[in-house]
Amino acid sequence: MIGFGSVPARRASIWLLILVVSSASSGLAPSAARAGGGNCDVRVRPRASLSRVMSRHDPGTTYCLARGTFRVTGTIETDNGDTVIGAGRNATFIDGSRIPRTNGRIFITQGHTMFADLDISGARTPSNSSSDCISTNGTVAPASCGKAFVNNGELLTLRSVDCHNNGGNCVSGAGSLVMDDVNCWKNGGAWSMTEGRAYAACVKIAAAYTAGNGSLTLTNSYIHDQRGNGIWCDHCKYGSWDIHDNLFEHNGNHAIQWEMSGGWTEADRARVRNNIFRNNGWQTDRTGPGGIIVSTANDIVIEGNTFDGQGANGAYAVYILFGAGRNPPQPDARGVIVQDNTLNGDPIVGCEIAGTTCNNNS
Repeated sequence: MIGFGSVPARRASIWLLILVVSSASSGLAPSAARAGGGNCDVRVRPRASLSRVMSRHDPGTTYCLARGTFRVTGTIETDNGDTVIGAGRNATFIDGSRIPRTNGRIFITQGHTMFADLDISGARTPSNSSSDCISTNGTVAPASCGKAFVNNGELLTLRSVDCHNNGGNCVSGAGSLVMDDVNCWKNGGAWSMTEGRAYAACVKIAAAYTAGNGSLTLTNSYIHDQRGNGIWCDHCKYGSWDIHDNLFEHNGNHAIQWEMSGGWTEADRARVRNNIFRNNGWQTDRTGPGGIIVSTANDIVIEGNTFDGQGANGAYAVYILFGAGRNPPQPDARGVIVQDNTLNGDPIVGCEIAGTTCNNNS
């Protein structure tokens, strides 16, 4: 999407990226899935019950949603191969605010599922600690609410999607995820930031213990104004992440958190490259918030990114730490490489840890 070259070019590209994101959010450039036209199996109008329509069709159905607002009153579970395509991110709106607070999930995805060209918001969390979230099997699970998508399948794809104002996450779960041209903002709230819950983020992939799950590709996207983290991997045991050509701005805690991940198999690693980080880490009640945190994790390459500098990303650009007492125990710190980043005065913390390499950062 945008090539990041010299330092002046990178700085200029900050404004270019904002312009591109704003243009993408206008709905003027629909994804290839919708632009192809004529590929709809089922056309759905806003007055229809989206849940009822999707429950009546076989797996692998392509649903084309018309312009307007689809008000969802209960969680919808997709089938393998389903595709949901809107009329544009400024035209088709999925509103989950009528789903009960104790069951605040708009979609639970299975198998391979894709969503494109739409806006989704409104998944709620309980308003106070006197009520808990109920998981899909009926048990109390405090981190189950406030999610636009619970990714329980093999792969969830989001393209040209606006995802915002959900009480916990835009996406959670242990399945693999592809996000391209996504505008993700204001996810997470007071409930999902409390101790013992602490899952507020645009994306939180957690407890990915199955080979092939937990991977993420994030490109050409604008991740901003979350109350907690931007993108969070929490024990992605089999995760492979590629995050490039995105803008991370004004996320409250860490823009990216790579935690208890990597070092398990040869393929478990992350690469964070050619992104812009600006004004992250504004939550003063959090511990050391900022740009990228590598928290008792391995095998991550952070290269060619631009940080706005002069404290613009909280306490640091990159913060590396390793705690041998984490449970379950983690492999020794290794394969953490921070190189060729433009820091503009934002520090890197933890380069002295064994297994860490920091080169050519300025």
